[in-house]
Amino acid sequence: MTEAWNDDFTLNHARTALLTSVFLFEIDVSSAAMVWHGSSVRIAQDMGLHCESGPWPVLEGEMRRRVWWAIYLWDRLLSLELSRPPLIDDEDCTVDLPQATEDRYIQERGGVDPREGQNTSIHLAAIHTLRFASPLRQLQRSSVVSSMSLRAFDTNFATCLAVFPPECQRSSDPGHLDPRHLSALAYLHNTRILLHRHNLTNAAPCEARVAALDNCALAARDTTALLHRAMRNPPPTQEAGPPWTYLFSTAATSLLCTHIWRCALILSFRAFYSEALVCLKAMETIGDQVAVNAACGESLALFLKALVERVRRGQGSQIQLQTDEEMLVYVSGDLQASPENGWVWQATAGPPSGLSSVEEQARRRPQSVVTSGGWNKIREALEGLIREQHAQRPPPQPVAKSSSRISIANIM
Repeated sequence: MTEAWNDDFTLNHARTALLTSVFLFEIDVSSAAMVWHGSSVRIAQDMGLHCESGPWPVLEGEMRRRVWWAIYLWDRLLSLELSRPPLIDDEDCTVDLPQATEDRYIQERGGVDPREGQNTSIHLAAIHTLRFASPLRQLQRSSVVSSMSLRAFDTNFATCLAVFPPECQRSSDPGHLDPRHLSALAYLHNTRILLHRHNLTNAAPCEARVAALDNCALAARDTTALLHRAMRNPPPTQEAGPPWTYLFSTAATSLLCTHIWRCALILSFRAFYSEALVCLKAMETIGDQVAVNAACGESLALFLKALVERVRRGQGSQIQLQTDEEMLVYVSGDLQASPENGWVWQATAGPPSGLSSVEEQARRRPQSVVTSGGWNKIREALEGLIREQHAQRPPPQPVAKSSSRISIANIM
């Protein structure tokens, strides 16, 4: 499947190139992942997967569409995560969307097995979400995104969320959520954060930066609610299976880990410490199952150290933090590792070797947080911030006694 001189491609060649790219990205070899992704795109286009052709047998036609849209999704994810131009032009993509059901339920003659067919529109929802990746990248070429553009994107994202299955909606019963749904949901909420995070730049006016923090925190809190539902065992009415810790850790991806890390940074910055603890629990559950997770933990630990120092010096109020340029750089996370979008290095040739992306940190000091008990230290820092927060709250006002009210009435 990886023969260099092959000139007769099949679906398996496209699948192999795509899966190789995914594997390389998961083990934190992002440049090679981009190269193999480029191969998957060109193989697919050479086969005509990007447009409707045929006629094909029903099953083969559906598989062609599914392989193409899987490559399309991966193209948009890599573009957003690595700040690279997408390889697929939407104008060249004219193929129909796949059916909203799992592969094994599609019948050879067409249609879905009525006894087994299940709606899996979560994959279609992910496609609809990531079709906004190219417009988002174009929008981020400007130094500040206008409030009108932000509202338009937020409206579109709300429409995308409505396409997800009922159990993924905000208004659904807050019961157990299958951890395997989290990755697709993270595509949506992570894109929301990437959209609003852009306005943390020092080129934005103060009110735009505050609005960016508020909207990022909203997306992070929505994510936390999903994590809380996924980090529990299913109800006894469902068929017994592995514990939630196993399902959660094995379903985690690099993209999910970096999204949870961004949420933890934002929630800690905005003093939503209890929700940040939920993110920490998710990161600790994943542990060393995903290469980038340890570097995310190390970054979070360094951020909390700076935050705790400011709180103890009396400089940790929200008004002070949202004008603290150093802390705003920290909370922007891996945005500063991109010469294209990081505002700290605009006057230089790019990020120096001392500041790198989360992925580069993982290569330098892999699993340092996991092996040194750092998760407990992060938890202690967050719990200490919660105690500080409670201590700074004003005491409740005493309620006037009845005798006092009577005496006032008598005076009147």
